[in-house]
Amino acid sequence: SSLERYERMTLADGLYSEKFSDGATIITQGEEADKFYLVERGELSIKMQKDDDVKEVAHLQKGGYFGELALVTKKERAASAYAVGDVTLACLDVGAFERLLGPCMDIMKRNF
Repeated sequence: SSLERYERMTLADGLYSEKFSDGATIITQGEEADKFYLVERGELSIKMQKDDDVKEVAHLQKGGYFGELALVTKKERAASAYAVGDVTLACLDVGAFERLLGPCMDIMKRNF
């Protein structure tokens, strides 16, 4: 399904870009969630730590997204995200995320 014109405009109004250098930590497992991210340029490694073991659980490229799980469930970040090379992300803060996706939040919570 596609977004209606006003939905696209509302989403665009809430987004802003952030740039990260190679190796930068973007989010850290266990921290409180404050943003949702879309990959505009570059690549990211998503890693989870369990006890002393750290594993890559996803590798994201342009068009990928992350950070929605903690915003929907109101739980701590489930994984950490690291820049692989230079990265540009489109960010949506928690307030804008909840305003835009408010009608869908109950449905999304059931899926997590």
